[in-house]
Amino acid sequence: MELLYGTSNEGKLLVMRRALSTLGITVTGLKERQRELLPAAETGSALSESARLKAEAYFEAFQALSIAIASSN
Repeated sequence: MELLYGTSNEGKLLVMRRALSTLGITVTGLKERQRELLPAAETGSALSESARLKAEAYFEAFQALSIAIASSN
């Protein structure tokens, strides 16, 4: 199974790849998709809602199972 992690941060990708590799899940990042995207909006009223919105945007763009983390900035 392949999972798109909605980040370009190599450190975050490394942690997620290590955590999920034993489950047979291959984690890819945004840079590996080789397509320019505008940053996904973090407009939710809570961090969890913003993360869901980002994951949905990446799913729509790439048609791939996606996860994302929202920042608190």
